[in-house]
Amino acid sequence: MGKETLAKTNHFDPMIEGEREELLPAKETTQDMFLDDSIADPEGAQRREEYVDEYPDWIFGDYELSDKNIWGKRWPDGRQHLIARASTIAEIMQIHQDGQENYRDMVAMAHATQEQQIQSLKDTYETLFSAADAKFHFNIMKGIASQVNGLLADRAYRKYLFIQAAGRTNVQEGYLENLENKMYEAASDAGIWYDVHRHVWSYVQWKNAPTYLDQQVENELKLRLVGTAKYLEQTYASPKLVRPTANDRIQVALAC
Repeated sequence: MGKETLAKTNHFDPMIEGEREELLPAKETTQDMFLDDSIADPEGAQRREEYVDEYPDWIFGDYELSDKNIWGKRWPDGRQHLIARASTIAEIMQIHQDGQENYRDMVAMAHATQEQQIQSLKDTYETLFSAADAKFHFNIMKGIASQVNGLLADRAYRKYLFIQAAGRTNVQEGYLENLENKMYEAASDAGIWYDVHRHVWSYVQWKNAPTYLDQQVENELKLRLVGTAKYLEQTYASPKLVRPTANDRIQVALAC
């Protein structure tokens, strides 16, 4: 191969062309073009090196990965886990608040199919309150209230799931019907205990009527969402390759 042939290639041969001038970018590098080194963000750099699970995209509609749990506390293992999005909780709580106007219909639904159970529960609690000393009445009533709060949270959550599924076009056969049945069942269960609670409240002659604070219902809702997030994590997580964290590297270096 001759010099002429070599000269037509894009390869640099110092024997033919000698030393080239330094290749510089067309645009001058300015200070704002520099990126901070990861050592300036040790916490973020370490988090990016941690073990991370991968999930199907649909999970991230209602959930997100976070290094803090649903109550804002860091996970003991230092990893990221699934938690319900704040927007998901807010939307379900809005359904609960809107549903407060329908408590009468909720109770009527329960009586339509569970009349015998409702009466049996009322009779049982009347016997219990009559037999128990008055000093125990508060804790017994508190237990019933907790039951109602949890069922009201279930009622709103099941309705949310049904609404979300009804808005999709690719729902599997029978899936929507199953969600609808669970929604009605949750409403009926809430109606049973809502009615029983009001009945025994009146039976022990307490003033006014029982109330259900949004914060109490929200706490019950969060407990259910924590359970769902844990199930999704155990069922759908696809682990990526485990990489050593920055702290792991430091410990290895110290051991050398």
